[in-house]
Amino acid sequence: MMDMSVRPRTVADLLWDAAASAGDLPAIAMGGQTITYAGLRNRASSVAAVLVDRGVKPGDRVAILAERGPDGVAAYFGALAAGAVAVVINERSRPRQVEYVLRRSNARVLLTSRALLAEHPRALETDADSIDIAAIVGISDLEWSPRRAGERGLAQIIFTSGSTGLPKGVVFSHRAMLAAIEMVVGYLELGSGERIFSLLPFSSVYGLNQLLCAVLTKSTLVVSISSLGEKIVSEAREQRVTVIAGVPPLWLQLLATPAFRGQPIDSLRVVQNAGGHLPVDAVRQLRSAQPQARLYLQYGMTEHVFVGYRSVHRSGLGGHKFIHYSLVLKFSTVSSPKRTGLFVSFAAFTLGHLVDN
Repeated sequence: MMDMSVRPRTVADLLWDAAASAGDLPAIAMGGQTITYAGLRNRASSVAAVLVDRGVKPGDRVAILAERGPDGVAAYFGALAAGAVAVVINERSRPRQVEYVLRRSNARVLLTSRALLAEHPRALETDADSIDIAAIVGISDLEWSPRRAGERGLAQIIFTSGSTGLPKGVVFSHRAMLAAIEMVVGYLELGSGERIFSLLPFSSVYGLNQLLCAVLTKSTLVVSISSLGEKIVSEAREQRVTVIAGVPPLWLQLLATPAFRGQPIDSLRVVQNAGGHLPVDAVRQLRSAQPQARLYLQYGMTEHVFVGYRSVHRSGLGGHKFIHYSLVLKFSTVSSPKRTGLFVSFAAFTLGHLVDN
């Protein structure tokens, strides 16, 4: 029988652990400014305290609409530390898109910024309680410990891009998120002191993974909000980034940038692609442009991939490592006995799509 006096580990614990053992190290670098792990935990603690004061209970949904940066990160960890389910919304979403996510997720609170809302053509129509993150005053001596998650141990809901229809909410447990991040850190061979480039929105699993990998390894997340190839490459060099994760359009943009294609970024040692197929020619160009970096071609937690029986051959375009599944069963159906498939049980799997309550 489970001991209910022992709180299961949550994603919020990653930040609290980092602050306890490496509080003075830089957690986020952005625009020439940095915030330490201790400072980030204090900001997240203040957010959690405000949420609980507003009546947020474990399992309640808390939406986050904020720019990538310290405030957005503090809001994310603060929501988790309050025991809530975080719903990160793309900061470039239009009002009707934000309203759809708030309504679909049944968000009780919206953590956002007045500056971001001021860019919208109209006010949001929602029953969610709106809180300005910037107005939450950090309390340096606040002793806050992450609360127990809700009944199902849910951590977050990520809404997909909606490329095949309306965006669908994908539900993640704390257990799956922790398993996934530990797995990624392991196969990428990330250590402490990395400088991980953040170029993708936190509203995507891939973008959020960069943040969580940084916190788990007590490394620095280097945030860039530029969309210009030359500027991105310049920041990567200046900030001595060691890890860059991108999606195919970003890599094609960088490969078209002479500064990226013509001279390796000396500090760069890990290059990742997910979110879509990267053409073979682009893979070759990446390897040529950054020969010192290891290239990983990946699938995300909200993507589908066929699991076959044969091992993937080493084509010279990218190495492959198998994931150790906890359970793999071959099955057939009564109606189609000749058609077989695989049932895969894996700690890092999502809990599926959000369904109406």
